[in-house]
Amino acid sequence: MVSDSMCKDVLEKCLYMLDETKRIADSISMQYLKDGALGVLSNAMIKIDRLQEVESLISSISDDAIRSQILRDYACKLATVGRIDDALNVINNIGEEEYKFIALKAVIAGLIRRGEVDRALRVIDSLTTPSFRDELLATAAKVVASLGDIDTLSRIINEISSPTYKASAISLMISIYCAKGEIEKAVAKSNEALGALKELSDTLYMDENKRTYVKDIIAIIKKLLGIESIAISLANAGLSDESRKMINEIMNIIDNIPERDYRLDALRSLIRYASSTESKLNIEDIIEKAKAEYSSITNPYIIAQTMKEIGVYLYKSGRREEGANFLRKAVDMAVSLKESFHRDSLLREIAEDSIGAGYLEIIDKIVEELSSPSTQIKILCRMATMAYRVGDTERAYKALDGAIEISDRIVEPVWRSKSIGDILVALAELRACERVLKLLDKFIETIKTIDKNYSRATIMCEIAAEIASRIKKHST
Repeated sequence: MVSDSMCKDVLEKCLYMLDETKRIADSISMQYLKDGALGVLSNAMIKIDRLQEVESLISSISDDAIRSQILRDYACKLATVGRIDDALNVINNIGEEEYKFIALKAVIAGLIRRGEVDRALRVIDSLTTPSFRDELLATAAKVVASLGDIDTLSRIINEISSPTYKASAISLMISIYCAKGEIEKAVAKSNEALGALKELSDTLYMDENKRTYVKDIIAIIKKLLGIESIAISLANAGLSDESRKMINEIMNIIDNIPERDYRLDALRSLIRYASSTESKLNIEDIIEKAKAEYSSITNPYIIAQTMKEIGVYLYKSGRREEGANFLRKAVDMAVSLKESFHRDSLLREIAEDSIGAGYLEIIDKIVEELSSPSTQIKILCRMATMAYRVGDTERAYKALDGAIEISDRIVEPVWRSKSIGDILVALAELRACERVLKLLDKFIETIKTIDKNYSRATIMCEIAAEIASRIKKHST
């Protein structure tokens, strides 16, 4: 049983580290480094809800870009705790529209949940960048759809100019109609959304290497994912013929992409999106197409990435052995890469997605193949957290014991501190306060050996906030 007094001691140590961060930051002579350290400390205070201290920290930052980023995060936090008017006042002090736009997402959601739709739309209209405006309208559409308000959703859809965002919002309406059993309306809306996406013309750009115009694959993928979103809504309602029609549209677009690598980019994106949703959509045609495409290439990186996406989808959709087999093959392919940076990058990607899918048995093999100790530790910590969530505490603590053993072999103080910090955060997620307390002493001693004040301050601050936020979360 977790000792509440030990968890309280952990919080007190974290607050001490945050106070120490402020002292170190104030001692930094170079202004841009001081601003950076104070910015990290401001974000830490936002994370642990010490909002009364944030504004004084922001006022001490002279760099406009850093201050705008902190104001953005502060406004987001205020909005999520229901202080909408305070959030809007903060946003008014942000100069860059990009930062305003990110903060306004939380504000718009809060206003709509309070029933202030007209006010939310007026706030959206204050932005001058069309893509920001459309994305905020799409955010508003998601919130309205979650409330089941078709009339307001229809009103918002009419305001959206981008075909991709409009189709995405219409797919939300399709889901509502399907849930209500209004199938004819759902089918009509699916055709409307498809029509909106078909209006989206391919974007061309000059490829200097090929000395010719080529299609922008990112724009094509957005169109494909929009169609897939409609197909998922229809499939989840049992409308197999209509969803099949959408899959056929997808396959036609894929077939018209001339470059094989781009076709594989698109296919991987479609498989990944299907993996990320609760979907009854049959994407067997997409998977078979991906298999056919990678079977005729020799690039192990692309092959492994594609195998990984197929494996994750199959594992999450219940075909576990088949999915695990693809993931094992992806690991073998990644290991064949000669360049250690690319090998580690790909192995980490496979590990993270395997953990997300719940396939933990493969992680030990991946960790053995990684050459970077810090990456090994990050993966073991991720696995420990997931194992704990599914009730496998033995696997969780074994992974963290292994991570501690690896961290003991790291000599360089910055990397050693970061690695111990990762382990501390994972232990806090497990609410293992006694073990956190013991390891915190080693962390603080290691931090003291870092010779750069900026690194000492920011690493200590970030880890303290991550630990404290998790202990507070488990205490509520």
